[in-house]
Amino acid sequence: MPLELRTLARIALAALSLTARLAVAQCSVPTPTNCDGVCVDLTSNASYCGSCATACLTGQLCCNGKCTDQRSDPNNCWSCGTACSTGQVCCDGVCTSTGSDPNNCGTCAWACGTGATCCGGTCIYTSSDPDHCGSCDAGMSCTSGICSNRTCQPRCIPGLTLCSDDLCHDTTSDMNDCGGCGTVCNANTQRCCNSVCVNWQTDDNNCGGCNNVCSGNVQPDCCAGFCTDKSQDVWNCGTCGNACPGAGTMGVLCTGGNCS
Repeated sequence: MPLELRTLARIALAALSLTARLAVAQCSVPTPTNCDGVCVDLTSNASYCGSCATACLTGQLCCNGKCTDQRSDPNNCWSCGTACSTGQVCCDGVCTSTGSDPNNCGTCAWACGTGATCCGGTCIYTSSDPDHCGSCDAGMSCTSGICSNRTCQPRCIPGLTLCSDDLCHDTTSDMNDCGGCGTVCNANTQRCCNSVCVNWQTDDNNCGGCNNVCSGNVQPDCCAGFCTDKSQDVWNCGTCGNACPGAGTMGVLCTGGNCS
């Protein structure tokens, strides 16, 4: 090729290269910035976020020139500009209320068990919780009794009494709650019979045990927990424990409550 033609060719190539560089350098909206020869938008490009030297991590978005995790950013939840409402948080890219979401109760990813309700950020079984019976509403508290099947019910079955230990007691026979909560019978000498502490050793109507009645002309008296007749018992002659001298030997008698 003649020298003149080669010279013209080089000039043409140089002109084309200059034109290309100028075209790249002259970026415009919506990609007004030249980064490494590429026109980009620094407000939304995850590879050039905020500046040509800043690249977002894998999985992050570039929102308004800042890298953010769209899975947890309440102002850019899953997409730029998607803001959660007041009181909500962004959990795995979804706006939710951790005060009531059973799958994110109290914090993201904290799931309540089957049948539980998220009440104020705490997992509650409203079917049985006496403080939230049937509802998260604190007004649904069972002031006395239990919560069963979302309904307040008496804690104790008929005939039993709820005492301070939060247990049901039969006050007709309970030695520690005889006749009422807190009434304690003497374990050595008494029994709780029909809501009354009685001396089982001497009580004619509860001799040796509740409702064991000493009656009739044969054994009308109670001594040491056994029914006897003090008018003729040589071991309890006249009074309980008064044994006649020689009691148990032939000829010793108790007659009319007197030893003879």
